[in-house]
Parts: sequence; structure tokens; C-alpha cells
Amino acid sequence: MSSLELPTMRHYLLVFCILGLTQFVWSDKLFVRNRPFTGVTLSDSGKLFVQLDVLCTALELKLQEREGTYYLGPLETLPETTASGTFWVAGQQVATRSENGTTLVALEDAAPALGLKVTPNRSMGTIDVFKVAPGTTAPDSTAAPAFTSASYDPEAHAKAFFDADKDCWGLKDANGQVVVRPKFRNVDKFQYGLAGARLLEMKSVTLKSKGTELTTTYETVSGVEAVKSRDVKDKTTYSTGKAKKETLFGVINTQGEWLIEPTYDRIKSVRRMGKVTYIEVQQGSSTFWVDPTGRRIRNPDDVYRDQFAPLKSKATTPR
Repeated sequence: MSSLELPTMRHYLLVFCILGLTQFVWSDKLFVRNRPFTGVTLSDSGKLFVQLDVLCTALELKLQEREGTYYLGPLETLPETTASGTFWVAGQQVATRSENGTTLVALEDAAPALGLKVTPNRSMGTIDVFKVAPGTTAPDSTAAPAFTSASYDPEAHAKAFFDADKDCWGLKDANGQVVVRPKFRNVDKFQYGLAGARLLEMKSVTLKSKGTELTTTYETVSGVEAVKSRDVKDKTTYSTGKAKKETLFGVINTQGEWLIEPTYDRIKSVRRMGKVTYIEVQQGSSTFWVDPTGRRIRNPDDVYRDQFAPLKSKATTPR
């Protein structure tokens, strides 16, 4: 049995090139902006190739095509003659290859052209990809939840309070003084100086009246004060009003500052072991752990088991 067939090797995202054969790698070990990469990935000649269109979608980049040539940026930056299946960024060609009709781009070559930071996360056995703000070496706040300038005190305390008139939550400190005026749609209970939260945002909607129920193609809205108007053509009564917009959760400190920008569908729990804070988050169907900068880290239960299981085993071994 070759080393590639050993089960333990399937937990790592590595680039293998053996006897010139192309090796597929596990895309669930590649994370783009803290989200599992859903496209095709493979390695060839020491380079990791990833599906081009899926990568651009994950990075919120508008990929364009001209006669089989893919590009980012103004059309004027493309050379007059380009080969089908090639990829260009602002006039610069980036290495690609085709696999079963799918265009893949070399991640190593695409990183500088797209302004990406590619970081092996050895503790997780993954590779993390973030956008990088121009002129910096750290991900920008809109591209990834990590690396905000806010700090936190694990001993600090705060409590959310509800403003019924504004229909949102603010923050008070341990002395009952307001430190953040109401602006949050939800605030979880603070643990170790941190809490999950999401902002209250409203959107305008057009509502069709059916008896006492107001409905829209987007969602059912109740309890909305609306200005009624009449459509003469089909004699249907319509209303316009405001509805709550679904927003993502981030992590705030006791001053209401974002440590992790709104990125996740849910902040599930906050734990602390030693001097390390662990935050359990949910993103789509995936649940995983991050630190207060948003970087993925190992499950604290696994860390505890690795640290203390050998000691427990040694203590119970008969002499």
C-alpha cells in the first residue's frame, strides 16, 4: 500500500506530483474568506489549481469572458489576440489549465494578481485564502472577518437592553451606563467580554393586501404600518412599508466594537481555556471554531484531549 493510500494522509491539503501524475486534492480543506471552497481543486507540477469561476464568486469578483478568454478589469486591458481558456487580470496573464471542460487557475500565480493572502493553517490542516487591502499585508475588513483593530477584555462585563420604540438593542456597562445606543437587531449574552450580534437594517417592500395579512414575494410581514394606495387596473389594494432585513452575525466587545465583522449565520458559543478564547460559529451547514480575530482554530475539546489525555493515561496506568 502506498503512502497516499493511508487514511491519515486524507486530512491534509498538500501538493503531490508523483511520476508526473496529476493528483486531485480535497477542496473541503481549502477555505476562501473563511468559507469552504466548493469548486474543483487539483495539483500539478507543484502548483495548486482551483476552479476559476467559483474562486471569483467566492471573492465577489466579476469574471468576464470574450470569445473564450476570461478576464477581470476593463476590456481595453486585454491584448488584441488571446488564446481560448486563458485568464487575464488587468492585462496580466495568469496560469490556467482545463480539466474536463472546467477552467482552473494556479492559486500561487493568481494570489499576487488578485491581491490574495494564502496561508497554510497547520493546526487545522487547511489552507486559508483572504483578500488583502491595498498597501497592507493583512486582509481587509470587508473581505474577511479577521484582523480588526478592536480589542477586548475577558474580564469586562456588559449587558444588552431593548428599546421598544426603536425595536432594537443597545449596550450598558456594569454600572448601568449606556455605552452603545440601540442599533442591534440581536445581541447574545456576553461571555468573556465577547458577544455575538447583528445590526438592525430595514428595507422597503411593497405589500399586497389579502384580508388582514400583508404578503410580499420576499417574506410575510405583519404589524407594519403602511400607506395604502389603489391600483386601478386590477382593483387590488397595495401597501408600502418597512421590513427587517436579514443580516449576518459578527462578534462585538463590551464597547460595541466589531472584533469579527458580520460574516456568520450564527455565533453559537464562546469558551475560554487557559488564555485562549474559542468562538463557535455557524456558516451555512458548517460549524467550526475561530479565535477573536476570526482565524479558524481547532475544536477546544480536541485541544483539551491532546493536552490532558496523556497525563490521565499515565496517572491510571498500574505500576
